[in-house]
Amino acid sequence: MRQSSRDRDPEYQARRAEQRAESERRYQENDARRAQQRKEALKRLEPDIRMLERNGLLRKLDLSLGQAYVEPVMWHALSIDAKQGVAGTLAAYRDAKGEGSRLAIMDWRSGKKLASYSPSRGFSVE
Repeated sequence: MRQSSRDRDPEYQARRAEQRAESERRYQENDARRAQQRKEALKRLEPDIRMLERNGLLRKLDLSLGQAYVEPVMWHALSIDAKQGVAGTLAAYRDAKGEGSRLAIMDWRSGKKLASYSPSRGFSVE
């Protein structure tokens, strides 16, 4: 394959190398910023998760599968706004852990899907 005269130009090659180095530096800065944001989100969300566990509503949280198992009697007693808040908090926690932000709320006793949450589709009750 023939090289263009631009590809043989040392100044062009130097500029391209600088551009690649700058791009890599920006990527690393963004990566560090995202890691810091996740750390801050976890610090903010962990007390809420612990409270849901202590109150008995949250029975199990499987972050890798994106499933939260809840006590069905308590879940059904919540208002729709409270359910949406719980689902949003759990999804934000999963996202802060780097596992994604989609979440299914499951009945602890039967395994039936009760609700789901995703940033693109929002909250829906089954």
